[in-house]
Amino acid sequence: MKRQSLIPAFNVLLFLWACAISACNPAGPYRRPDIALPATYRGAPGFVQAMDTTDVSSIPYSTFFTDAALRALVDSAVVNNLDLQIALKNIDYSRQALNAARLGNLPSLGIGADATISHPSDNGPNPVKTGNKDPQNFTAYASMSWEADIWGKIQSRKKSALATYLRTAEAAKAVKTRIVADVAEGYYNLLMLDRQLEVTKKNLALADTTLMMMKLQYDAGLVTSLAVQQQEAARASVALSLPVT
Repeated sequence: MKRQSLIPAFNVLLFLWACAISACNPAGPYRRPDIALPATYRGAPGFVQAMDTTDVSSIPYSTFFTDAALRALVDSAVVNNLDLQIALKNIDYSRQALNAARLGNLPSLGIGADATISHPSDNGPNPVKTGNKDPQNFTAYASMSWEADIWGKIQSRKKSALATYLRTAEAAKAVKTRIVADVAEGYYNLLMLDRQLEVTKKNLALADTTLMMMKLQYDAGLVTSLAVQQQEAARASVALSLPVT
């Protein structure tokens, strides 16, 4: 009877032990799923790179842009942009976390020392009458610990820290790229507007000259007043394109 009563308990313990072992089983290595990609997609099997080996993304902006004024504006924006400074600080933090994760297999050592000095009062209930009235206590200790990477915890921590570092670095590159693109776009838009303003001023001067000629022709009886009015309307239309100063 006792043996039969122990069998269910043994089965329960065996089941719990199996569950604990399966729970501690580390996850297998990540395998990238096979995805059917178009032949023209970069990175797909059989993809052929174009004959032009110049990659614009690998060219520094100081080399890509030939305008000295634009390079100075981009330099100032990169140095003073708060988002980029935060991204660079995140890179430093991620790099330190990665270095700490790489040292996970090494043992941890610790040393310390304590010192205490007591001075009991002579007026207390138990005054010290003989011997050392100021007892001193010195303690030194050392500790060492080492974590065995049985279940792959340390290795997984390294991979996670590396992925975080790479992600942070790419995020900083994206922020810098956006800053350079925004400054360059604004700079070239400003140049375009300046050029348009210059052309509009020339057109206005030409319209004034044409209007003056039309008035002279009207005085000479060569054109009607309608032609003069049409030229005045054309001149006013050009003048409306100029900004109000």
